[in-house]
Amino acid sequence: MREAIRDPIRFFRGKRDGYPRTVTVHFESGKTSLLGMTTVGRKKSTDGFEWGYSGSGPTALAMALCSRAAGTENAAAVIAVRDEIVATIPLDSWEVPLTRVLDTIARQRSGR
Repeated sequence: MREAIRDPIRFFRGKRDGYPRTVTVHFESGKTSLLGMTTVGRKKSTDGFEWGYSGSGPTALAMALCSRAAGTENAAAVIAVRDEIVATIPLDSWEVPLTRVLDTIARQRSGR
């Protein structure tokens, strides 16, 4: 999370270009880095990140998004991000703004 404080995250981008799937973090400065899987995410999905449906790969991606965006791996937040964002994004490639992830987590926390 320290990197995000110095250089705020703008969005996340995923691309199907073989295995493992590539997900990058894009910062305000224009820099990018790979989104890493969480320890629990690695246990849930041995094949890595996936999207466009609900399953272990999308759950691992939702967990990584929640962790990187908000520093949480709360199960309810992960499920909300998986179901509202990850399961619905296009299969080939996508971009998700940081604000969409944070808004989804906030809605889940507030019970809306």
